[in-house]
Amino acid sequence: EAMSQPTNGAADETLPPAPADGNWSKWAADLTPAQREHLRRALLFDTETGFFTREYFAELLQAELDRSKRYQRIVSLALIRLDDYEIVKAERGQPGIDLLMKHAAEMLKARIRDVDVAGRFSTNELAIIMPETDGMAGAMVASRVCNNITANAPQEGQAALCVSVGVASFPHDAKDFTDLVFWARTDMEPHPC
Repeated sequence: EAMSQPTNGAADETLPPAPADGNWSKWAADLTPAQREHLRRALLFDTETGFFTREYFAELLQAELDRSKRYQRIVSLALIRLDDYEIVKAERGQPGIDLLMKHAAEMLKARIRDVDVAGRFSTNELAIIMPETDGMAGAMVASRVCNNITANAPQEGQAALCVSVGVASFPHDAKDFTDLVFWARTDMEPHPC
């Protein structure tokens, strides 16, 4: 079943408060279909970017690594860090950061294939799973994404948007999930901004 991107919530999607008696089973059983959908989206999608949350993205990455092992295929992971996140936050506040993350997500979406999977990997990192893509091709994709993010960044205040990018491939660079993330972060270098 295809997953939909989050939409603005309607009033009937508001989740009830935590149960005072700690009975989460009853709490979940009493949710309306709209509230269940709202909860599902909240667990799967990051509100600022519309991308998968880190937790769900990690599950998808592990599944892709398992598939790659089984069929002896390659997969690459790109991590894109917004380097000036704290400076922008200090200059523009949370609304500025939200705008920046939304911008970066839109620019990233515009430069990846339908088979690639984007996620919010940390507070200031976005990530891309690129199936059937070696490290060199993954680096080219990541570079195009970074160019798109920095060239079209909203320019308010003094801080220009700079990003760093790192790419690692399985099985060439890494033997498992932890290795892949480690080597993508180790490979991280500032992208010209």
